[in-house]
Amino acid sequence: MALFGSACNRPKLDEHGGYVDEKTGKYKYMRPKVGKPGYDMGLKRLQEGSPQQIWGKLAQVDPDLKSIWLHLKDRNAYQMLAEDLDQLDRDDKNQNLKIHLLYVNPLGSVTDPAFKRQWAGYAEARIADLFSGDQIFVTIHFKKTSKMLWGEAFKEVAAPEGRVLRNLNQRMILEGLTYHFYNPDEKEPRKDLDQAQSLAKKQRAGLWNYE
Repeated sequence: MALFGSACNRPKLDEHGGYVDEKTGKYKYMRPKVGKPGYDMGLKRLQEGSPQQIWGKLAQVDPDLKSIWLHLKDRNAYQMLAEDLDQLDRDDKNQNLKIHLLYVNPLGSVTDPAFKRQWAGYAEARIADLFSGDQIFVTIHFKKTSKMLWGEAFKEVAAPEGRVLRNLNQRMILEGLTYHFYNPDEKEPRKDLDQAQSLAKKQRAGLWNYE
């Protein structure tokens, strides 16, 4: 009888040979049915100082508006990257990684509380639109002390010269959704982002229209 009850309580394994632990929210492999994780996407385990590019689909814009949640279709690639992240920056059930966007902070660009509430709604909708689509690419940087991923996102779009990769962080600055926030880890200043902010200010785009 005890054996029967024990078998009934065993978690149902998915196609990868694992399950999501409801108590911890973490995914656990029991009988893996595939090879080493991450190889399908050509990825390596996270290491500080070694950026790499991942790709996936926008799951949602985080309420802080300076982060997005990226859905990775490949469970094994997701698990390898999520392994070293803080629990608040991973969603094992849905295979979503939290990416803290570099150089931008829409809510940090506004000081007035009343306007900040108004701005939040508009900015969230616009960011979701910018990051929408079948696939976006993110160059990720891992911070070991914070166990976070920081990144710069890109999306392929049509242009007069053909299909090109658009820098979405830069686009947020160009549209005046945020001021350009400097990254102290950068060895060289980002002139392209400075130029985007100068143009946004000149055209009174977004926030600059209220200056």
